[in-house]
Amino acid sequence: MRLHPCEHAEALALARRLQRSDPDSAADDRRALLLFWYGSGASRLRTEENLLLAAWRRHGGEDHPLAAAITAEHQRLAREVEALAADARSPARRLRRAGHGLTALVLRQERELRSVVEHTVPAEELREVGATLRTLHR
Repeated sequence: MRLHPCEHAEALALARRLQRSDPDSAADDRRALLLFWYGSGASRLRTEENLLLAAWRRHGGEDHPLAAAITAEHQRLAREVEALAADARSPARRLRRAGHGLTALVLRQERELRSVVEHTVPAEELREVGATLRTLHR
């Protein structure tokens, strides 16, 4: 059984925008990042991550390096966004770095974490996780 894909189009579009940030667009790019992150974006990513990791941990993923790597990636990105929020004149290079970090986090959740959960968690529980994710992403 496969989980229904979560909608990450907004996060990936923002990440692409940030990766192209330049001095002329930096202020607007920073604003877009902060609106996403402190709006629903970060909480949606964190919720999905927490649900998938919890399901995997119940079935042997507790000590797997991927679980620690995803959590660390999310924390690094959160610290980067906090630093960008604190500096109204954030340089474009920092925004580009945040864009790369956001892309990496979303793609790792989509490709690696979802895959390992789909192959590890029993079908009945996987259906429940999928239903919860769909409810939360409405």
